[in-house]
Amino acid sequence: MMRKVIVVLPSGWVLVGDTAEAGVPSTLGDASVIRRWDAGKGLGHLAQGGPAASSMTLSPCNGVVTLGQVLFTIECVPDAWAVAAGNA
Repeated sequence: MMRKVIVVLPSGWVLVGDTAEAGVPSTLGDASVIRRWDAGKGLGHLAQGGPAASSMTLSPCNGVVTLGQVLFTIECVPDAWAVAAGNA
């Protein structure tokens, strides 16, 4: 089963994408770099509420991203991201 996760890397990059892996993923499909988000609400709010064009910027990576070291992941609410995907 695919799940949407936000991944924070040691370099400071923040990515969002799909993975079928349990635990910390080693790859992300349909990945994007989250370049800007409403910092007042934080990444947890973004994971729960999904993307909003007015409060975040996504830059698609065009494919599968292989991850090295991961600081942490945040599980996204699937329905929030599915509904808002057209706006991201």
